[in-house]
Amino acid sequence: MSFEPVIEFFSRVRANPGLQQELTQRLNALSDSGQAPAAMARFANEKGIAATQEAFSQALSAAVPVRAGDAELSEAELESVSGGMLPDWMQEMKDQLLAEQMAKALELMNTVTANIQLQNNNITSNIR
Repeated sequence: MSFEPVIEFFSRVRANPGLQQELTQRLNALSDSGQAPAAMARFANEKGIAATQEAFSQALSAAVPVRAGDAELSEAELESVSGGMLPDWMQEMKDQLLAEQMAKALELMNTVTANIQLQNNNITSNIR
């Protein structure tokens, strides 16, 4: 699964206050935070980015902090799945750029997740 469309989506949203506002309004209108991945996928596709609900679901799940006791991959395990076909300096450059993009995307996803949780809390307290 490629997260490139998700990263592109969050990069565009981060750079455009109008898109941020529109996305926030749509997510705040949801009655259940479980609907967020589908809503974000629809929004991304409307903006010309072919991203799937599954990609957003996995990206949002990845944004959840790792719990104590969860296993982390070793450098050797990461190397075995990443291919290691680039020269070291190119791999380092690619890793740095990817890390920066993912950090920005995760920051925005955490903000969106917090907004959804706040909305759910408001809905819950209004029901009571």
